[in-house]
Amino acid sequence: MQCSYLQSIGNNNTECASITEKPNCVLINCRGCETDEDCQTWYCGQGLKCNSGSGRCYHPNPTCTSWTDCNYPNMANYAHFLPLDELHCWGCNSTTQCTGRFLTTPYCNTTGGICVDCLSNTNCTDSTKSVCRASVSCIPCTTNSGCTHMPGKKYCDATIGGAGVCRECIANAACTTVSKSKCDLSTFTCQACTGNGDCSHLTPPTPFCYNSMCVNCVSNNDCTDPKKSRCVGNTCVACDSDSDCDQIPAYPYCQPISSTKACSQWRGDTDCPFLYTGGSCTAQSGQMLCTDNSPACTTDANCASNTKYPICDTTMAQPKCRRSQNVQFQANM
Repeated sequence: MQCSYLQSIGNNNTECASITEKPNCVLINCRGCETDEDCQTWYCGQGLKCNSGSGRCYHPNPTCTSWTDCNYPNMANYAHFLPLDELHCWGCNSTTQCTGRFLTTPYCNTTGGICVDCLSNTNCTDSTKSVCRASVSCIPCTTNSGCTHMPGKKYCDATIGGAGVCRECIANAACTTVSKSKCDLSTFTCQACTGNGDCSHLTPPTPFCYNSMCVNCVSNNDCTDPKKSRCVGNTCVACDSDSDCDQIPAYPYCQPISSTKACSQWRGDTDCPFLYTGGSCTAQSGQMLCTDNSPACTTDANCASNTKYPICDTTMAQPKCRRSQNVQFQANM
């Protein structure tokens, strides 16, 4: 028997339904299938299969009237199959078909047509499963990159307390505030310091643990910068008196420099050690330092006019007159 094969209408199999073992309309002829391949070939795939007993091509997915009837994560939508003229559940093509229907798989992977756990890492908000694998399922992290989207838990604990968990910290380096600089590995949270070692990683430097807080200093001895040698309120500031420079032997004098003070080498020209024929004390880089004013020489004859500094020290890169071969100029240049 011949039939009208109008694929755009798709209701033509009804013309062949009464023909025993030939219930399929295939290019105007009623035919019966023997294998799934027959149905795939006749109807351009569409996932059809063959009922070899009746010879009828059919679709294995459940029938429906709309996508809301299709409560299957792998079939959350529907499709109209020709020439069966039937609606069957089919793969999703929009997340709206998954969200609210499938609590554990609320996103549509349109490539596979299935409702999935995630499409990207941002969909994985459980710290024990923060990485989206193949846009399908959330799995544990293996590196810090798998935790970047986790609020307050940016570090992947791959080995310490349980493989693949995003933590607030897994080492002190992750704890960057002076009030919470220590990583407690029993809770993997940042806590107050208990020793100086818990403060050594902080920038700007606050290397001392004092009253459970990382501070710049505890006493003047902790302030070794000549420009900030006094400890006030656990912070190193400019000196106020010579005693604030005791811990810096090379710069024992607290001297005013512009609008502040600094531990300096000398107070004035008269303090400079005249190992050479001259020297002056001047403000240099925020301190009072001695400058060598001794003239250059090539032989002792160049220094003969000064009986105190008669020797030309030719061992220097730039030979100068000085007192003897055993005395060297010590001032900072």
